[in-house]
Amino acid sequence: MVTQTDYLKIQDASLILSIAAQANEYTIANLSQNFPANWNVIKISVLPAGGSGNPIPVQLLLAREPIDPAQPDQNTKLVLAFGINWGRYLEKYQDINKARVTIDASLLLNASTAKLDPDFQTTYLSGLRDQVWNLIKKHLTNKDTLILCGMGLATPLAQLAALDLIPTHIVHGLDRSPYLDYQPECFVFSALNFTNQALSELFNTKVTNKEGKTACYSYSVNNRNMPLLIDHFPLKPNQEEDYFPLGNVEATPQVKLPTTPSWPGPWLERGNAYYFDMFNRTFITGPRIENQDIKRASGFSQVFAHNLTQLISSTYLFSQHPQAGPILPGGYEALPTGKIEFNGTLWGRIYTNANGDAILTLRGTTTWEEFKLITSNSELATYQLATTEHVHKGLQNLFYGTGSLYHGTGGLKNAIMSTLSNNNITKVTLTGHDIGGTLLNFLALDLAFSDATLNVQSVYTFGAIPIGGMGFAGIFNHKLKDKVYSVRRIYDRISMSLIYGTNYHPVGSAIIFEGQLAQEENSYHAINGYVHLLDPS
Repeated sequence: MVTQTDYLKIQDASLILSIAAQANEYTIANLSQNFPANWNVIKISVLPAGGSGNPIPVQLLLAREPIDPAQPDQNTKLVLAFGINWGRYLEKYQDINKARVTIDASLLLNASTAKLDPDFQTTYLSGLRDQVWNLIKKHLTNKDTLILCGMGLATPLAQLAALDLIPTHIVHGLDRSPYLDYQPECFVFSALNFTNQALSELFNTKVTNKEGKTACYSYSVNNRNMPLLIDHFPLKPNQEEDYFPLGNVEATPQVKLPTTPSWPGPWLERGNAYYFDMFNRTFITGPRIENQDIKRASGFSQVFAHNLTQLISSTYLFSQHPQAGPILPGGYEALPTGKIEFNGTLWGRIYTNANGDAILTLRGTTTWEEFKLITSNSELATYQLATTEHVHKGLQNLFYGTGSLYHGTGGLKNAIMSTLSNNNITKVTLTGHDIGGTLLNFLALDLAFSDATLNVQSVYTFGAIPIGGMGFAGIFNHKLKDKVYSVRRIYDRISMSLIYGTNYHPVGSAIIFEGQLAQEENSYHAINGYVHLLDPS
């Protein structure tokens, strides 16, 4: 039974979701149509990353709800939203693959067993804390109720602020007067796990309201009781690795899979548009704009590309939601023995068409654990097959089984080659989304070097992140450019962020297109956008 208190909290969460989502936008100052009507934006700050002292770029948005003329003395909500834009996050190498550290004593005293991932703490303490308190001192009135929020990557910062703003918390040497006399509530959505059990338990007993109940609400599109787990971003790392959530973990009012024509995938399922839907709200982007080709390449087939995006979406389904079954284009079937499994996880599937041609697909990251250990481990490392060149460290480790995480496993490459061999496949088309496309670029070049009997017909990647430096790109394009099609949406900044911020260079023939869905998640990276906008019908 939903109580009146529960209903009001859900209504608050639905409203606050709009502000948390806006704080993650690349163009944060351009308020979307989904931002709460008539709310006053008081302050927007963008704090760029600054090396080891401030490793994560942060965006802050402070907004106040309008005063009801009929109740001028009623308290108003003052919402401080923490944001991290995916594209900006990846523009520089973010070395978050570090051992957890003890929480700083200025955040929590006498907590030697409380551990957390260091870069969120470093970012909060190195300048964000001062900004947060200065905003509060300047703008919080006695008629305001302060609320903190964040979505996705930014959730740890909102939670650290909630811990820092416990009413009895005193930070020596930091002028924080006047102190709050209440605990600001914290609402987070699709929150990642970054602390151990000891810190989680301390947080939940200290960040409490006047009734003594935990004052942080962590919403995800996951019903753990059924179980029905849709948004996989918060699921790993988990308690098996001593990673625990902060606050009360709660399901959104609805928990269901996106359905056709949505084409499920992790970037949609953790995105703002889908969370709006799960809170029973209509998300507005604007009118649909069909794709407008900017550049094509010889041999590229839009019809074939559209079919491949549907196969990749089906691979995501096989990996995340096997109970749902695939959504396959006409004439294609999943090869029963064509599963690509590595380290206990399904990474890919092989499909065949009516002519018996084989298509090997790889998915991208689905969880925070994969994103931080693989995608974000983007330092350039010496390439295994040409030691004068450099490639993405995290992806090379996964593909070849190098580095401490995969040592002795043979890497994803062995799993792929074994599956192809066991199915007697001698020619294949390779296709993948996100890092799945990048990993298949590794495979294509590896086969080109080895003169293997396996014939790669073509490689289609969608929203793939870059693979290596200039020298590597030269080698790759010399051997493979005419058969590799690198497809990306012009606003998909995740696929290009490493090129903007580092020494990475693109590979293959670029197929870049515009277009917009009527309901668009804010990364422009989800596979469903590629499915819909490449549809030639």
